Amino acid sequence: MKEAELARNIGVLNQAVVGRLARCFASYDLPVSFEEKKIKEIPLTVSTKEIMYDIKNERRHHQDQCNNQLTLLAGIGKTKLETVPDAIVEKIVSPQQLVVPVAKNVAGKTVSLTTPGSKSISNRALLMAALGTGTVRISNLLHSDDTQFMLAALRNLGAADFEWESDGEILVVKGGGGRLAVPDKELYVGNAGTASRFLTTVLTLIPSATSSNSAAILTGNARMKQRPIAPLLKALKENGASIESVENADFLPIAVTPNGGLKGGRIELAASISSQYVSSILLCAPYANEPIELALTGGQVISQPYIDMTIAMMESFGAVVERLPENTYRIQRGVYKNPENYQVESDASSATYPLAIAAITGTTCTVTSIGSASLQGDATFAINVLRPMGCTVVQTETSTTVTGPPIGQLPGNAESENITRITGIANQRVKECNRIAAMVHELTKFGVTASELPDGIQIHGQSIQSLQAPSEGVHCYDDHRVAMSFSCLATVVPEGTIITEKKCVEKTWPTWWDDLEHKLGIQLQGADLSATKSISVDHQKSIVIIGMRGVGKSTLGRFAADVLGFKFIDVDDYFEATYKTTVFEFVNTRGWPEFRLKETESIQTLLSKGSDYGTNYVISCGGGIVETVESRDVLKKHAKRGGKVLHLVRDMDQVMKFLTRDTKRPGYGEDMINVWRRRRSWYKEVCNYEFVAHVKQLTEKCQASPTDWVAVKKDFQRFLLFVCGRKSSRITNKSTLTSFVSLTVKNMKTISNRLVEICEGTDAVELRVDLLENPQDSEYFTEYVGEQLALLRRVTDLPIVYTVRSKGQAGAHSDDDESGMFELLKWGQRWGCEYVDVEMCWSPDTIKQLVSQKGESQIISSWHDLLGKTPWHGDDIQQKYKLGDHYGDIIKLVGTAKTLEDNMTLEAFRRSKMNGKPLIAINMGEAGQLSRILNDYMTPIFHPALPSKAAPGQISLKDILMARHLMGLLPAKEYCLIGTPIQHSVSPNLHNTGFKALGLPHNYKLLECSMVEYAEETLLRDPNFHGASVTIPHKETIMKYLDEISETAKIIGSVNIVTARDELVDGKVKRTLLGDNTDYIGIKKRIQPLLLDPNSPPETALVIGAGGTARAALYALYKLGVQKVYIWNRTVSRAHLLQQSFKDLIEVNVVESLDNDIQPGIIISTVPASSSVELPDAIYGDKKGILCEMAYKPRRTKLLLQAETKGWFCIEGVEVLISQGIAQFEIWTGKRAPVDKMEDHVLKNYE
Repeated sequence: MKEAELARNIGVLNQAVVGRLARCFASYDLPVSFEEKKIKEIPLTVSTKEIMYDIKNERRHHQDQCNNQLTLLAGIGKTKLETVPDAIVEKIVSPQQLVVPVAKNVAGKTVSLTTPGSKSISNRALLMAALGTGTVRISNLLHSDDTQFMLAALRNLGAADFEWESDGEILVVKGGGGRLAVPDKELYVGNAGTASRFLTTVLTLIPSATSSNSAAILTGNARMKQRPIAPLLKALKENGASIESVENADFLPIAVTPNGGLKGGRIELAASISSQYVSSILLCAPYANEPIELALTGGQVISQPYIDMTIAMMESFGAVVERLPENTYRIQRGVYKNPENYQVESDASSATYPLAIAAITGTTCTVTSIGSASLQGDATFAINVLRPMGCTVVQTETSTTVTGPPIGQLPGNAESENITRITGIANQRVKECNRIAAMVHELTKFGVTASELPDGIQIHGQSIQSLQAPSEGVHCYDDHRVAMSFSCLATVVPEGTIITEKKCVEKTWPTWWDDLEHKLGIQLQGADLSATKSISVDHQKSIVIIGMRGVGKSTLGRFAADVLGFKFIDVDDYFEATYKTTVFEFVNTRGWPEFRLKETESIQTLLSKGSDYGTNYVISCGGGIVETVESRDVLKKHAKRGGKVLHLVRDMDQVMKFLTRDTKRPGYGEDMINVWRRRRSWYKEVCNYEFVAHVKQLTEKCQASPTDWVAVKKDFQRFLLFVCGRKSSRITNKSTLTSFVSLTVKNMKTISNRLVEICEGTDAVELRVDLLENPQDSEYFTEYVGEQLALLRRVTDLPIVYTVRSKGQAGAHSDDDESGMFELLKWGQRWGCEYVDVEMCWSPDTIKQLVSQKGESQIISSWHDLLGKTPWHGDDIQQKYKLGDHYGDIIKLVGTAKTLEDNMTLEAFRRSKMNGKPLIAINMGEAGQLSRILNDYMTPIFHPALPSKAAPGQISLKDILMARHLMGLLPAKEYCLIGTPIQHSVSPNLHNTGFKALGLPHNYKLLECSMVEYAEETLLRDPNFHGASVTIPHKETIMKYLDEISETAKIIGSVNIVTARDELVDGKVKRTLLGDNTDYIGIKKRIQPLLLDPNSPPETALVIGAGGTARAALYALYKLGVQKVYIWNRTVSRAHLLQQSFKDLIEVNVVESLDNDIQPGIIISTVPASSSVELPDAIYGDKKGILCEMAYKPRRTKLLLQAETKGWFCIEGVEVLISQGIAQFEIWTGKRAPVDKMEDHVLKNYE
């Protein structure tokens, strides 16, 4: 089958032959894809890369004879010798599909194609032809899973005789005129909803049973057994049909016992769930014993166009259908008369996908087989959906052409909120999957805000550049429409998108991937995410929080629910509501053992199958939930099923001090520390995640200080968003050099005051667990590592590389302690580390077990050659690469260089793996330092503030960048400030300090000009120019030169940063100028740390002024989450204009006098210091707010001095200026800025 698919992909074989092969193999019960159950049950460990490695080896051994040639099937009984590149073979054998985004310059491209035959029409035509009399030749029949199931079922029912002509292009059906018999075996329809609904009524037409088979069995796959069919069963049973549900009432499988055929007469059917129920009865109605009068009940009829299509097709086969009032149809008895030929109309639903691709890519697509004369309702998609969205649409009777606007300019919702709501599609919840829930979940993985509506979906639009394809790929739920929808989106998502379950498109468009590539021009590559199968994680399943009393389970549980949009329930509250008593009273009267029994029953009920609490809840448990075996089993089962059991940890000394004051709960009756020691192993046994809430010190009431608790919540939010797949800080920058700094300390506390400096410029930080030294009992080393990790996260938000290096691999952990090694590695995943380094030298089964539980963490599969015995050009290193590729998301290979040539050999090896997984390839030793300079992905680095290097030859990021410049790998770039007057600007000091600190060769200078046109030469033609800061008076006039402007800058109405990107197009350098605005970032960055709780900002704020800076201030307040803003400006009319501009983002109220009673929590002044604004004392109130002064000359303005006397936090204008400049620095360099050095240098020299 793979050979046939390969031949089809390169145009040697047509789909009709591929379909015939599949039917032939299936008839002998042979598998036709890797996704079939019988294949999945085989314990295969081979990956796509391993298959390709073997193919390449075989070709090397037969190079003269082979030359990349393969003998392929060219037809039934025909073969052809073809040259096939490895990349095409890999694409076909890979289980997933990588869709590469189109280039931005595709505008004007025109494509034309015909979609496959309609699934809906194909199945209707098959059924009517089989029931009819005479012979019909059906052309353009869809060769798919659904039609195959229908065809096989009709054949097994003895309904007709079937033959293929023209190499499978035409199906000849000799109708049986209604002849039907109970089949010898059950009818299996997979997940084919159309076939299952139609066949249900067909089975009631069987007049009598045979002696050997008394009932006909209709069944499907697991999903089909969940899809509703009750209204159809109810209507048929009420009409006298004998139908029994074999497993669950009103669902497949069903057993239909013949009792004289379908009775007929009046049938009432609820049609508010699926039109397929209606079509099922309509199609079979002519063969009932009496004429049928079909009355549709239940309100709004779903998918009326499909019912109309059914009737039109019935009439073309000679049936008589009369439409009566009130959704009623009368169908006369009769027999279908087969026409001589019948051409299946192309699928209008499938046509929407290539037309949608044209809409979002700015190309033109013509579907030649669908137009205004189509039977199908979806033929109006381009007219009713794409045209109102801004596309050019031309439709004739037989074709539809769509031309989209340039990429990124599809208007979508005209309202400024840019939210699209699609309603009236409740029936999509009961298709091949719950499509509404599926789309929300998968869109969220791209960073899109989406939510379910009662009968639809709501999606917040955003820029294409902000989309991030999920590293784990798009889960398609075995639904062809989900796969095709996301393959459309993938055509514009940066970096490429992996579509899993790629075979599911064969339900309606078997050649979808071939056509996407060869007809629509979309580049595809093979992908294999399943080399090591991970335990399925369901991020919608409830999170169960466990831990000792007093660690903050309820408080942080409610916070978690807010962060994730879940509901919250405390098991104790559930217990008290169930048993109508308090926990305290229950334990005092009936004792702890009885309470534990009832507590177990409570958690069993909450997490039972079908419970409302099983998904989208945060469930906080009592500390003793782990005391019983039964409760522990419930929690472990929840984790095994993809849920999260989160162990919440705090310093036990602090907890005990706090609990000595707690009188709400009954006492333990034993020493608290003994309770913890007993439960410790149970907590670790049942949890699959753990969060350490690090609190520096307690207040007098033995509670965490407010600032400490805010920091804990910030750390917890980052943890939750990562482990729940909502947001990741993993490295996504593939265009510049990336690195991680290796921390070689025994205790994080020894470098905590220098950690910010140590992390400057790097992209991740490595925690070397094997180098940590627990000063206390080694039994609690895991707790010590968890605390160290919490300390590290408190200081930096960089992703963590969690490493336990063994002695044989240049580390400190024992080579003989595999179990201890993997116990520590397991906790790296449970603590939510972004990367876990796993040495490939350990036993395969142990590695596979760890990899299967990785969750959202990525595996770095590493190997170190300490003795230099594995040359980079040998077979052994290829085997190591192959092994790393099998286990890891990232491959790390470290050799030992003895000569400069060793590095050159390494580079040749690296070039040979450019199309593989991310690769870290370096040499150790002084001679290997060149390899560290040349490695451009996640290079391990050293910092002088650390006590030692993690490996011989490790160098600093500054050394690497300076060396890359000297080698010509890092050209010097020029940046400037455009504006006037700017001679006293701090920007050159700020940026050049940052460049120097990181070792970057760039330079920042002033470009003073009274007219922006004077900067035109630099902007458009200076080859060294790469970016500019923009200040008054050019923040708006600069826009005419820009190719792209961010949504933020559009809302604020001005640009303060320009980035130049040069790329070769047709041999010429093409410059793209991108505009953005970081003014609001400077304001937000300064205000946010001063908030008591960043998640609960003050409700109101005051903005003074109504100019351009006021717009940035309003946007910053909107981003901070402030609900209401007051604006005061001397010219009130300008304030009203600003209010109108932001009315759809945030509530803005204009005040004509500062004496109004407003009492804001934040004040931002955007007027010059010379305006001498002074606020009434009443505005400050009796609370400690935040005043942000945007004027920076003089540094201490009159307004700042006044606010200081009121006890307010004060932000100087120069501080905001520095922060917005730092944001620009990071945009330009792609590096974390050395913030402290840059700020200190500016303030030191600031006047």
